[in-house]
Parts: sequence; structure tokens; C-alpha cells
Amino acid sequence: MRFCFIRNRILSALLAVCLMLPLSPVTASAEGMPLGNAAPLAAGTVSVTTEAELRDTVANAVYKDYTINIDDNINLISPLTIGQNIALTSDNGSTLTAGANNIAIIDDAEVTFNGDLRITGSGNSVVQVEEGEFTLEGTASLAGTGASAKTVYVPAGKGGQINIKGGTITGARGIGIDGKSASVTVSGGQINGTENAIRLGGTDCQASISGGTYAVHIGSKDWINISGGDITGSAHALYALSKDTYLTGGNFFGKVSAGANGAAINITAGNVTFSGSTPGVYYYDTIG
Repeated sequence: MRFCFIRNRILSALLAVCLMLPLSPVTASAEGMPLGNAAPLAAGTVSVTTEAELRDTVANAVYKDYTINIDDNINLISPLTIGQNIALTSDNGSTLTAGANNIAIIDDAEVTFNGDLRITGSGNSVVQVEEGEFTLEGTASLAGTGASAKTVYVPAGKGGQINIKGGTITGARGIGIDGKSASVTVSGGQINGTENAIRLGGTDCQASISGGTYAVHIGSKDWINISGGDITGSAHALYALSKDTYLTGGNFFGKVSAGANGAAINITAGNVTFSGSTPGVYYYDTIG
């Protein structure tokens, strides 16, 4: 009898310990896992109102298709790096002010800005696509106020992708690409640049444009196809240094020019219109 009594006491004690275990705090230090009671954020939407909340949410959003709704104006005191597949949005037109910092997209992340989000910056770039894919859509806006700002930028040696489906981009150069095998696809939106709305100056970079409003400069080692949209520039609507410039559509308001050294503008099909004070196609090859 005494043996049974002791055994029952032991079993009761073990049961009590097991019941208490789920109530105890758990920590983890594995890659991608936050410490304490926090867990990686699953797909869904969360609202943030401070820089600390924004950074913490970006860091923990390790699942795809996560949306961060910016509900109040936020100032960044240092660069924001995004290596996760997320969307930044705003329902109420809040502004994310980067100042001299930038928002860097790395690690092949897929990042979308949409809704009524406003983002401004005064540095050399506002969004820097180092590796990965950046998409702008909805009525979101990006404004670079620096004197030589490339508002959305792929730096030298990088292969980022840029998709413009809507929204507005402004800056000295709205989109600047100095990368290698980088690409930009424009199907909507408005891109404004005091120097160039879209400038390709990298190696083996490509642009495909079917809509939107912008002016274009393409480098000698790059490729572009324009099939639609309104291309407007005070000096040039399109200035091409590449022989791989193809027009199958679009409305060009301003000069369409091919620079020297074998540059060519190939009008292959479709409906291409030219207007403005100096309409038409201009060639600047040196003869002799």
C-alpha cells in the first residue's frame, strides 16, 4: 500500500509540472526567430505608428505577403533595410520621411509600396534596390528632394528589378539604373525628373514601357521597348545612346533623339505619335 501511495504522489507531481510548462516564457535564438514571447509574424496586416514599431515589424515579417499599414507620420533616423517579402501601405496618407537615409531592398526580397503612402527623402536615393524586386502601385508617391537624387535607384553592379504600375515618382532622376542586368517595367503611374524621369546607364539593363507618363534616357549598353504611354520631356522625350531602342507605341511630346556611335531608334509597328514644338526623330551621328 505504501508503495502505491508514493507512486501516486510522484505521478501527481509530474502531471502538475507538465501542466505548467506551456505557461512558462520561451526564448529562442535560432536564425529568424525573435527572443522572448514574440514569434515571426504570419501573413496578414498590422498597423504601426512609430519608427520602432515599423522596424520591429519589418524584422519579424518573415512570412510572404505581409502588409504593414503606416497609420501616422514617421521619421527614419537611420537607413531602413528590408530583406523580407512585404508591402508598405497607408490608409490615411501618412508620410514616411527618410531624410538623408534610404530604404534598401536586399536578399531578393519582393517589396511593394501601395495605398495612399507618401515617402520622401533628401539623400542620393530614397529607395535603393540592391537585390530583389520593388513595385509601386495605387496612389503611393515617392519624392526625392536632393539636388542629384535618384529617387528609385539600382546601384552599380546590382541586378534589382523595378515595376511601376501606378503612383507618382519625382526627383532629379525619377528612376536611375547603374546596375548590371537590372530591369524596369512601367505599365502605369507618373514619373517626373528635372534631369530624366527614367535613366538607364548600366550594363545589359532593360526597360519595358507600356503606360504611364515620363521622359527616358537610355545608355549605350542597355535595351528598351516602348509600346505605350505619354513620353514628355522639355529637352528630349526620349534620348537613346543604344542601338536596341524599339518603339511600337506611345505618344512622344518633345524630341526623340538617337545619339552618336551607332545609336538607333527602331520603329517597328503599332501607333507611335510625335508632337510638341520640335516633333520627330533626330540623329546625331558624326559623319566622316
